[in-house]
Amino acid sequence: MSKQFELSELEVSEMRYFYEEEYVLLTRKLAHVTTMLEKLGGKAKPTAITPSLSRITKATVAKASAVDSYDEDDEEEDGGKTRRKRRKKRGPKSIWGAFILKRLRQLDRPISYSGMLDYAMVVHSIPEGKRENAKASILNSAFRLRTVHGKIDTVGEEGKKEKYLVLKRWTDGEGNLIEPYIQKFQEIVNAG
Repeated sequence: MSKQFELSELEVSEMRYFYEEEYVLLTRKLAHVTTMLEKLGGKAKPTAITPSLSRITKATVAKASAVDSYDEDDEEEDGGKTRRKRRKKRGPKSIWGAFILKRLRQLDRPISYSGMLDYAMVVHSIPEGKRENAKASILNSAFRLRTVHGKIDTVGEEGKKEKYLVLKRWTDGEGNLIEPYIQKFQEIVNAG
């Protein structure tokens, strides 16, 4: 049994943009694979759907990716019909949130902001002149992970300014560390 459904003009437009974006991305990927196979001496069978790369421009990709997330504040009334405004996408996603979470999982113990920064400087080969930028990025990402996503928390020694990053699952509902992380935190504090 087949169900029929009607799509609004907006839904059709969003779907078209989505599939255009997918088409562009897949076409580029296919062109890359074909090129690499040719360089490696492999045989790539040309297909009828492979367009030339000259037709795929940045403007095409930009147009295809123009659809953004929906926000209720972006609606406007138009003669009884509700239409959404288009918002441009933000810049590239920050790598620091994933970096912080990965490092906490690797260590399986609390780590100070300064320890996280020192590790980031080494791993990402950041020059000393960019230390303040890296510090700001880590602080911003940690703030977002703590307040927006609820994935991390901070703990500190009473009377001390330095805070330590911990995964949320290492704490009870009130923000206090649970075992064995209490012991690991005490070892860090006593060593410092």
